Amino acid sequence: YDKQKHFCQPYPRSVIEEMIYINKSSIEQDIMTAGDIPSLIHQEFIKGMTSIIIPVQSVHLNECVSSIKKYTEEPHEIIFLDHGAAPKLKKQITKAIKENHNYKVIKIDKRANFTQSLNIGINQSTGEYIVLLFDDVVVCEGWLSDMLAYLHSIKKIGIVGAMSDYASSLQRVEEILMAFACSSGVTC
Repeated sequence: YDKQKHFCQPYPRSVIEEMIYINKSSIEQDIMTAGDIPSLIHQEFIKGMTSIIIPVQSVHLNECVSSIKKYTEEPHEIIFLDHGAAPKLKKQITKAIKENHNYKVIKIDKRANFTQSLNIGINQSTGEYIVLLFDDVVVCEGWLSDMLAYLHSIKKIGIVGAMSDYASSLQRVEEILMAFACSSGVTC
C-alpha cells in the first residue's frame, strides 16, 4: 500500500474556489430561491467529528454501513438521505438508527435534485469534517484516518477524495485494474 499512489494530488483552495460555482438557473424556485441558499443549521461543529452523508439508493447499503462500523474508529455520525428509498432500504435504515445513536435519517422532498439533497445533508451535519459517500462503497481499514491525515498534511488542502479502480479521471487507480486483469488470466 503506497499512499502516493492511492491519493490524488491536492488542489490548492484557490483553484477549488475557481472550480466551484452555483448554477442558479438549475435551482427550482419552489424548493429554494437562488438568493436563499440556507446557512448551516449547526453554526458550531463538533471538533474531531466526521459527518458521513450517504444518499440511499442501492441494495448495497448494509455492506456499506457494516464496513463503516467495522473500520471507522474516529468519532463520526452517519446521515442517511432518504429520497424515496424502497421499503427494504427503509427497514435497513430504521434498524441501523435503532442500533446506533449517532445515525440519523433525513427524508428528502422528491422535488429536490441530487445536489440539493447533498446540501440538505451537509446543512444537518454536526461534524468538523464531511464525507459524501455512495451507499455501494465498502470502506476498508484506515480509510478515514488516512484521508484525515492527508487532509492535515498540507495547510492549503481543503478537500480530499479517495482513489478507486472504478472512478474516472484523476481518481482512477490503473494499477489495481491491471493487477486484477493479470490475475484473471488476461495477457498483460
